[in-house]
Amino acid sequence: MKKARHHSQCRAKTKDGKPCRAAARANGLCLFHGDPNLASELGRKGGRSKRQVSAETADPLPSLDTMKSVHEMNKRLFDEVYSGETSRSDASTLVRILKSITDSIRFTDHEQRLIKLEEARAQSENGSGGPDGGAPV
Repeated sequence: MKKARHHSQCRAKTKDGKPCRAAARANGLCLFHGDPNLASELGRKGGRSKRQVSAETADPLPSLDTMKSVHEMNKRLFDEVYSGETSRSDASTLVRILKSITDSIRFTDHEQRLIKLEEARAQSENGSGGPDGGAPV
């Protein structure tokens, strides 16, 4: 024979004056009646995480065209996650994007260096790479 599990019910009343139907904790109250500020706090957090930022109210997008600017953005993102302003999942997505930008900057930098080296080599092979800009002696 199975034993019926007994859940004690919260002893508080709802706003309508009806008995609260939630399960009680050790103090005889449910989670929300035991901490009246919890519901509004969770509501604020939920609303913050779901709000859409409009282009008019958002901070201007930073220019992420240098390694330093990407580094600054990473620090800003860390601060926002630490303060709870940005969720970890949103931050994770942004970190992947920042990684892609970092890789792109590195590739572009290497490409520009290679072009300069090839130009210098071509000038040297054409005989215009001497110390005075003329032919080598």
